[in-house]
Amino acid sequence: MPKVSSKFLITENPIKLNKQNSFIEFNSDLLKMWASIVNNKKINKKNKKNNFKSKNQLLVEQRINNASEKINLINRQLREIDENVRKSIKIKMSADRIEEELYKTLLNPQRYEKDVRPTLHHSIQTNVTFGFLLNQIVEMDEKNQVLTTRCWLNINWFDPRLSWNQSDWGGIDTLYIPHKKLWKPDIMLINNAVTEYFGSLVSTDIMTTSKGNVTWLFSALFKSVFHLNVKYYPFDDQECELRFGSWSHQQSEIDLKLITNQGDLSFYMNNSEFSLINMHAYKEILHFPTRNNVPWSTIVIKIKIHRRPLFYVFNHVLPCALISSMAVLGFLMPPETGEKINMCITTMLSMGVYLQSITESIPPTSEAVPLIGLYYLASLSIVCLATVVNVITLNIHRFGNTNQGRSIPYWMHKFILVYLAKILFMNIHDPDSVILTKIARCNKSIRKKSVLRDLKKTKILEDRQKYDNENCECLQQEEKKILNKHSFKKKTNMEILDSHVYHSFKNEQTESLKTYPEELTKAYFSVDSLKTTNIDENLINTTLKPKISLFESMIQCNILSNMNFPSESSQEKFFVDSFRRILKKIYWTLEQQEIRSEILDERKKIQWQWHQLASVVDRFLLILFSVATIITLSVFLILPAVLDNFVILSLLFK
Repeated sequence: MPKVSSKFLITENPIKLNKQNSFIEFNSDLLKMWASIVNNKKINKKNKKNNFKSKNQLLVEQRINNASEKINLINRQLREIDENVRKSIKIKMSADRIEEELYKTLLNPQRYEKDVRPTLHHSIQTNVTFGFLLNQIVEMDEKNQVLTTRCWLNINWFDPRLSWNQSDWGGIDTLYIPHKKLWKPDIMLINNAVTEYFGSLVSTDIMTTSKGNVTWLFSALFKSVFHLNVKYYPFDDQECELRFGSWSHQQSEIDLKLITNQGDLSFYMNNSEFSLINMHAYKEILHFPTRNNVPWSTIVIKIKIHRRPLFYVFNHVLPCALISSMAVLGFLMPPETGEKINMCITTMLSMGVYLQSITESIPPTSEAVPLIGLYYLASLSIVCLATVVNVITLNIHRFGNTNQGRSIPYWMHKFILVYLAKILFMNIHDPDSVILTKIARCNKSIRKKSVLRDLKKTKILEDRQKYDNENCECLQQEEKKILNKHSFKKKTNMEILDSHVYHSFKNEQTESLKTYPEELTKAYFSVDSLKTTNIDENLINTTLKPKISLFESMIQCNILSNMNFPSESSQEKFFVDSFRRILKKIYWTLEQQEIRSEILDERKKIQWQWHQLASVVDRFLLILFSVATIITLSVFLILPAVLDNFVILSLLFK
């Protein structure tokens, strides 16, 4: 479609154009009217907004006013604080300057010299006041006799060069000055034990006042020499001295005085080994051997301490007491064991080793023997004596075996086995073997006595036959009379006698005579050997006694056979003579056997008595050494306390 210009459009439709113009005008009126309405609404809204803003503005303004007031108040306070800080800084700066100026003024080399004694005139002495505070007892060296203590010293003196007027120096009353820049009195520990004395001093600044009073406080570890008294060690009390004085100035130049005579113990620390009993101080004037013999002023601090003995009792005394008790218990050991001497020697060696281990703890001094040393000596003596007496009692116990049957002396039997045994409640009796032997002998006494009696009568008849062969018939009659008198068991013996015994003796004349002497000889030598050898009782019972009983029965049979069946032939006569010789030997053998058995019993009894004597002596020594051990320990523990009480009582009475 072709384009048409606007000109051509307007010329072609004029009616349409008029309509359009009228419509536009109408619309413009409406628009104006609408615009006025809108403007009115806007104006109303603005008015409402302005009213709301005015109300809020009033509230905000009130809040702002309140905040501004607070800010102003805070600002005023900050200004005041700032002013105060500035004022204080100004005051501080002005004071530091005054103290600095005072320090420089006092220590001006033109005014003050630290190496010169402070005095208005050289003839005026300087008074030094001395104060002592004991802080701790550190250690006591008994070997070198040195006591180590930690102390605090308070030394005061007057120095006119260090005085000023407070009002001229801003009211300053006290000034602290390093100790190296001021004069100090050369007070030293006179009984010092070390060479580096000043190395243990810990000094602070010296305090000076406006009036010229100077105070020097310092602490030190002092090692002082003292005299050690070990008489009652470890229950000893030691009194130690600390002597202070000027080393170069005599009393006319420096005079020492005490603040208090008791000393200060307000900061004292207890020691685990020593307890402090007392401490006091006093002034003493000494005259040293100089040219003019001038006096020197010294201050003496006396410290009395007591050793706590609990450590030494548990570690040194009780082990020694236990070793001594082991030596005493050796008396209870039976002598048959053979260990008494071994136990005593072992105890003595253990005591020696123990004493060697504790020798270093005992103070080495020759002025007096310590109490614990005396106790060790007493304990060692008890152990050695126990060993010696044990050897003696063992010899007494074996004396019955080695002294060839010598009996106990009468006085020993009376005083030891009778009186002392009763005191010790010991029952002394014969050995069981001797008692049983006595009972057995009582049961067999009738038979043995009868046999021996018959043998004795036979021997008498044989002796008579030798000297009087012509009276054979009388002898036979006499024998018959004797047999009639001693017919105590004739019927019994006749019943015992057997005919074949007699015939055997008659038929075997030579052989029997040869056999019997051999048997008798064996019996004889077996019995005779008891003289030189110690045969056991069981051996005698098994070998010798059966032979003797055999011979007794043979003797009874042969005697009766000889007496009841006498023979007149030469052969029977020879047999009778031989048999009588045999009977003579048998009688002698049995008699010796009886003697030897009695000797053996007597020796057993004597041995038993020596054993009983040794047991009584052992019991007595046990009680004696036990009492000695207890007394030694009691004296060691109680004696120091008793002596201390005695000294206190003597002082009270004085």
